[in-house]
Amino acid sequence: MINENAVCNETFLDRLKNNTSQSHTNLENLPVSLSIVNPAVTVNEYAHYLNLMYAVIKDLEENIFPCLEGVIPDIGERRKTGFLENDLEV
Repeated sequence: MINENAVCNETFLDRLKNNTSQSHTNLENLPVSLSIVNPAVTVNEYAHYLNLMYAVIKDLEENIFPCLEGVIPDIGERRKTGFLENDLEV
């Protein structure tokens, strides 16, 4: 039997986390993702990863973040493209 209280009390962030957990696991197991947690990661491998993630993060911040402003009050503080741009410049 489904606990209706639990379903009603589940937050947007809980649903997002639960519904995307397998996708996150799949991404974390990609060779490019595994390479950056390897202690022997090279600067080129790290830069390659950042370049791949930059496009994803920038698109997310430009197209999804505006939709979440009423749901996640500190969404503006979660922006990462500036940090990625600085890392890539170095």
